[in-house]
Amino acid sequence: MRKEYKINTMERIFSLGLKRYGVEITSEEIVLLGLLPKRMLIDSIVEISYESRSVPAGKTVTSSFFYVIKNNQGKELVLPYLLLDGAATLQELFRDLRKLNPKIILSEELEWFLSVNIEKRKLKFDFTVHKGDHVRRRREQTHLYPSLVSFIWLTVIFHLIATIALFGGLGDYLLTQRFGADYHWYRIVAVSIGGLGFFLATTNLLISLASMYLGHKWTIRLLIITIIGLCVGFV
Repeated sequence: MRKEYKINTMERIFSLGLKRYGVEITSEEIVLLGLLPKRMLIDSIVEISYESRSVPAGKTVTSSFFYVIKNNQGKELVLPYLLLDGAATLQELFRDLRKLNPKIILSEELEWFLSVNIEKRKLKFDFTVHKGDHVRRRREQTHLYPSLVSFIWLTVIFHLIATIALFGGLGDYLLTQRFGADYHWYRIVAVSIGGLGFFLATTNLLISLASMYLGHKWTIRLLIITIIGLCVGFV
């Protein structure tokens, strides 16, 4: 037996189509494909879990989600949640591993994941406010719609860069045009706070695409902060 699992579309685009598969399994082993392939004997796998782990991001540290495959020697094979082409491909991989090694123990969260029927999701705004643990909601969405969640957060990053350029760079230029180069410092601070409010308000709208909307109250309050900041800065 030899089977390959398609890699995520974004990863395939960034690799210019050179990388098509992320994982391969045979009757004996699972291979995490890459420049330095990582291998693990399937018979040695003890458990598979879904974990949040810290990852370096430039000079800071952030967190992301990973599927962690552990063997009987304590070795780990770590798969980023975005590695493969959607939740259905991930389900197929874990089911195939279990067929080859029925002794594999899945975490409760993964058992739930394998029991879910994945439906194709259209890119549309969902302004339903889901009560409860927002972090847990995000974990569920990364299980079910990994590509969508990744696309949204990538969009948020570009949106942040654009907001800084708009309210920082353009804001400074407009203030200089209106009040001269020696305008009072509080004006650019006010404009920057307004920019932060605008960024958070529009980000709240963006994450509604992944059904993680925080509610209209948040959006309205943040837009009010934006208006106040711009008024203080330019009036």
